[in-house]
Amino acid sequence: ISNLLQTVLYLALVLGIVLVAGGMLRGVVVAHSVSIIAASIISLLVFTRDIRPLGRLRLSLLAPFVAYGLQVYAIFVFNYLNHRFDILLIRHYLTPSDVSFYQIPVNLCERLWQIPHAMAAVLFPTLLALERGSAEFTARVCRSNFLLMILLGAAIAASAWLFIPLLYGREYLPMLPALYSVLWGIVIAPVAIFLGVYFASRRQVSRNIIASGSGFAANIALNIVLIPRLGIIGAGIATSISNTLWALILAWFFIRQERIGLREIFVFRRSDFGDLRDRLRRAVERRRLRGPGEDGRPPAGV
Repeated sequence: ISNLLQTVLYLALVLGIVLVAGGMLRGVVVAHSVSIIAASIISLLVFTRDIRPLGRLRLSLLAPFVAYGLQVYAIFVFNYLNHRFDILLIRHYLTPSDVSFYQIPVNLCERLWQIPHAMAAVLFPTLLALERGSAEFTARVCRSNFLLMILLGAAIAASAWLFIPLLYGREYLPMLPALYSVLWGIVIAPVAIFLGVYFASRRQVSRNIIASGSGFAANIALNIVLIPRLGIIGAGIATSISNTLWALILAWFFIRQERIGLREIFVFRRSDFGDLRDRLRRAVERRRLRGPGEDGRPPAGV
């Protein structure tokens, strides 16, 4: 609800600025800030409706949250820079048109992350609740999503030559090589996301920092070497390699700690199809047996 409110309010404010004031960059920035603040206030009001604040500051509770939060924030910073620093280097070495030819395919490919980001939000509390089998469950999520991302990535690679001219015009066909070069990095990144969630649920955030920092360092070095030689294709290759390094470092930590083979993370099993089929069948049965009561539970006796 909070995200929806923020998006709707931002859209309404931007439309108002464009229609009334003719569109101003400063106004758009203000609209973005106002939408976030308003959504945050509404979220706080909804949250405190059921859970009342203590009314006083408890440093004993605050200290561990700050310590943990700073580590998680460092990971977010490394990941953000890893996915955006190449834009700055492209602007430095190349031209503004090259920036657009690279930024558009990156944004298109990153739409694939909507599914793993949603899954990661559910995975974290799930792992916290599991008393046993959390490593096997994480490995299953990784390999299932990895297969899904490969299929979606292949679909984009096969159809990009068709939908890019339809969406942007034939003038943007030069960005196709950049799309192909960055696509592998987009496909493998969710594995690192899920493994990072696993270590975060185990309070082993330092491993995420090591992997994210290593990926960022590799991204800088590779971009400096490849962009002057290969242009935006070099930036895409650098992103793919750095994301692969990020995922493999976390996978190395994971298999050493949990004694799980690398195939468990990346190779989809035939038995996984059976598990998925059983889960879907049980979900359909629960939906069919669900009664008309307000609580959504089956009627008495079912």
